[in-house]
Amino acid sequence: MEHGEQAGIEVFPSLLVLAALLCATSVLALRLLRGAFARLAPVRESIDPRWGLPHALIVLGAYLMLIFGAAVVLSVFGVTELGGLAALLHTFAVQGSVVALSCAFVYALHGGLRPLGIAPDGSLRSVSFGFLLYAAAAPGLFGASIAWSMLLDKLGIDAPAQDIAEMAGRLHGAELIAFAVLATVVFPLCEEVVFRGFLQPLLVRKLGVTGGLLATGVLFAVPHRNLSVSVPIFVLALVLGTIMQRTQRIDGSWFVHGLHNAVTLVIVVWKPH
Repeated sequence: MEHGEQAGIEVFPSLLVLAALLCATSVLALRLLRGAFARLAPVRESIDPRWGLPHALIVLGAYLMLIFGAAVVLSVFGVTELGGLAALLHTFAVQGSVVALSCAFVYALHGGLRPLGIAPDGSLRSVSFGFLLYAAAAPGLFGASIAWSMLLDKLGIDAPAQDIAEMAGRLHGAELIAFAVLATVVFPLCEEVVFRGFLQPLLVRKLGVTGGLLATGVLFAVPHRNLSVSVPIFVLALVLGTIMQRTQRIDGSWFVHGLHNAVTLVIVVWKPH
């Protein structure tokens, strides 16, 4: 047996133990903080959305049309792939359009955006609950990431890093600042409005709270199109979904989503090369 293979075998149990300890830490923290969670965000009745599956399918259809339509237009001009900030601005244009359509449906049916979790009151409690829940769940999220990476490695599955992470590592100066604003403020808001505000209440009504959160988590993980982060993103989605479900607001989930992206960005940009 070669030295590298032996070292890999020795490291594997250590990482597995670390992943298990991190997950156990989160389970214990969540149990200890149940009282604080109940005071910050008592269980509330779920939003009863007036929108339904046809509206969701229209939003999905619009998203796909924008993605493929942009690809066709770019191919006409001989552009096969966007890079750098151009790719991010394209993503923003697509997400912004989907958010606008979702908001238009909800406003037309409800006469306001409160059913999406957008309201002027209760922001501090929602953000506080979200931060506390994320702090308790963060070790488990990191543990799940380690365990998932180990499983992929054990199965011999090559799962490269996210394109957006690699892009962040190459940017500098004003481009990096613009990227940071989009990644920590704009994209999280767009995704929270669509997934936690628009889709989750519909799925909770159809599947119950547990089924709705799980289904929303799957739908949230799939568009990221990267096997290496699919499970960690799914776990993050469960945290974000729980924040929305307990507070019926997207302030907290938006804050936590942006915070998570900011932590990830710092790790990517300043990690040793």
